[in-house]
Amino acid sequence: MDKLSLRQIMMLVVVVGIVGPALVLGYVLLHDRYNQEVELRLRHSVANYAEMLSQALPGPFWAFDHEVGAQVVGSVMKNTEVVSIRIEDGKKEVFVFQEIPSRRVGDLLREQRPIVYANAQIGVVTVEVSAASIKRAILLDFYKMAFSMALQVAVSVGLILLLLERRMVRPMLHLRASAARLASGQLDQEVHWSRPDEFGQLAHDLDTMRKSLHTSLAERDQHNATLEHRVQERTQALQTSNLELSNTLDQLQASQRALVQKEKLASLGALVAGVAHELNTPLGVAVTIGSTFQDQNKQLEEKISSGLTRTDLANFHQRYVTGTALLVRNLERAATLVARFKQVSADRASEQRRQFKLRDLVEEVIYINAPNFDKTPHKVEMDVPADMEFDSYPGPLGQVITNLIQNAFVHAFEPGVAGVVRLTAYTQGPGNVSIQVHDNGKGIPASDIEHIFDPFFTTTLGQGGSGLGLNIVYNIVTATLGGDVTVSSPCGQGTTFTIVLPTCAPDRRRKLRPT
Repeated sequence: MDKLSLRQIMMLVVVVGIVGPALVLGYVLLHDRYNQEVELRLRHSVANYAEMLSQALPGPFWAFDHEVGAQVVGSVMKNTEVVSIRIEDGKKEVFVFQEIPSRRVGDLLREQRPIVYANAQIGVVTVEVSAASIKRAILLDFYKMAFSMALQVAVSVGLILLLLERRMVRPMLHLRASAARLASGQLDQEVHWSRPDEFGQLAHDLDTMRKSLHTSLAERDQHNATLEHRVQERTQALQTSNLELSNTLDQLQASQRALVQKEKLASLGALVAGVAHELNTPLGVAVTIGSTFQDQNKQLEEKISSGLTRTDLANFHQRYVTGTALLVRNLERAATLVARFKQVSADRASEQRRQFKLRDLVEEVIYINAPNFDKTPHKVEMDVPADMEFDSYPGPLGQVITNLIQNAFVHAFEPGVAGVVRLTAYTQGPGNVSIQVHDNGKGIPASDIEHIFDPFFTTTLGQGGSGLGLNIVYNIVTATLGGDVTVSSPCGQGTTFTIVLPTCAPDRRRKLRPT
């Protein structure tokens, strides 16, 4: 039902609503009328035949004229519905009997009438009539009546369908086509229906909607054109801004690289200055001893010229042995300092990969930075196993350790407070080592923890801090050493930087802190 069109539904409703009741009511009425007609005609016919015979036979019957009686009966038997006629006297003896057996078909109706002569019954006439021919005649009449009724119903249905087609279906199809044009965007053609009925009103409403849509779409197109122009202007402005931002970002990255390099050079410069200061002491002692030896040589030459005694020679030998031992000790100290500085500076300058022991590296870093560390009231303690070996980059790792210790010296302690920075290392799982740099200082505020590794983030702005020390630590640990670095600072318990590194560093990879 849902798949039928409106025309099909209307036809179905009309046919079912008119033809159906007409068929049912016509059948009921015709059936009743048929039965009544059959009953009426059959009884009327048999009664007429019986009455006619009862009136025509008294004379011949009284005179026992069988020939005349047979003629009268034969004339009645010519009617096709008469099956048999029996005439009997008062003793039930047959006077005349005629029958056509072939007519004995279907329902039979029998009628008896007395034969009266001189006010006395002298016999009985019995007539049998068949209903077949009467039914055929009645059916023929009914067929004609049914045909006329069917023709009338068909004409009525046709007229109704024609009316519905012209007054409903066609207007709806017209409105449907107009709505389809509106849906497809064809708003130039008017929706016109001149009849003053509901469909005409609907067509008028559709045309009003068409005009409104046409106006709205025109305004929309104009607005879109204006918006497109604005979008082009904004896009061009954004492209210009993006280009400027890209150039600015390139400049910032270049500046950052320059600052990082400057920070590294400054760190190396401070290291050089500290080493130079540390070398000044043993070299100064060596120069003093050399000058003393020169003076003593002159005195020895004078003694030899004037007469050298055993006591003078023994004193000179004693001073020479003591001075030589002091000279050798200071020169060895200077040589050790130079050798370690050479190793550290070579590692940092070349960033070459090699095998090394972590304890030796930490000792070299602490030793080579001792001149700078000694300028502060703070102490550096170390707890690193001697057998912890790495296949990594000692230069960058040494710079990480140096930056963390220096960061603690600068930021962890209040002025005038002597603090302790403790460096520990332990194995963490197969192939990994955890290095912790802990201070017992004032800690880091919680609001600064999440920014601690950001570039240029510093709490000593304007006091010499560049904000790159911990950013360099993060980039070296993650990009060069292939590890990870975290920081924790519980309230009142100082700060701990934890570095987890693989003992065998991976190939170089980029994992820089976003700038």
